[in-house]
Amino acid sequence: MNEFKMKSIGEIAKIVQVSVSTLRYYDEIGLLKPIHIDEVSKYRYYSDEQVSQLLRILELKKYGFNLDAIRGLLNETSDENIVSAYKSKVKELTCDMKEINDAKKMLLNRIENYDLKDNHVNKKILIVDDSSFLKEIVREFLTNYDFRVIGEASNGLEGIAKYKALKPDVVIMDIGMPELDGISATKELIQCFPDAKIVMCSAKSELSNVILSMRNGAMDFIPKPFSQEHVINSINRVLDGDFVSKVDMNFIDEIINDKEVTESIKRTKLSLQQISKVLDIIRSDVSSKKSDLLKFVTELN
Repeated sequence: MNEFKMKSIGEIAKIVQVSVSTLRYYDEIGLLKPIHIDEVSKYRYYSDEQVSQLLRILELKKYGFNLDAIRGLLNETSDENIVSAYKSKVKELTCDMKEINDAKKMLLNRIENYDLKDNHVNKKILIVDDSSFLKEIVREFLTNYDFRVIGEASNGLEGIAKYKALKPDVVIMDIGMPELDGISATKELIQCFPDAKIVMCSAKSELSNVILSMRNGAMDFIPKPFSQEHVINSINRVLDGDFVSKVDMNFIDEIINDKEVTESIKRTKLSLQQISKVLDIIRSDVSSKKSDLLKFVTELN
């Protein structure tokens, strides 16, 4: 045995910056066995070649391979199989990255909501919806963020009466309701209370309903089904004044009176992201708003 060509377990640990216990574990599972074990001290020794092998193990761990997969790759002699394993891992990491990015966005939204939570504690909310189930869900969402639901209504007429009596900070308004629909109720409320803050929340998310809701005084539009984040983010933005005086009514009237646009918007149902895009166009100051909206509608169809 030529000990000068070997390195002790302590030396290896320093070279590759891993713990001695990790090296011992690799020995126990047969992933990297030492080239020599002293009979008296039981100390482990490794060759220079094994140092390179250990570095590859650590590299593969960094790429996300588990120890069983690493063992297989270390014993693999076919370059084609190794490349195939790498490609599979790339696909897996790509999917993981998407999930991580989605989770990151959700967490950032939650952080933003918590940052705003103290500012909006006990803000009064009125829910107007003919579905008892959805009212219960929205109430739970709002309670989680310390909003105060001061009233509920099942149709537009009842919603107007409740608003006059309770003076809420924000109204969550459905569209399809008996006696008086949400868009008509919004129009009446804004005529009586110009500063009313109304968020439309409806499964009737056709582009025409989004535009008419804005025309009649709503500040935002949430399509059903929705998440807690959708509701809370919208209410926070409305309470912070993000949407005040940003809707160009003349532009909306021009759109509504344009037959080419009207025929398209009647049958186009939008997602939350698409609604956000439409509202950005409506609120923008650019002269190309009409052509931008027409282009958007054309791309949808």
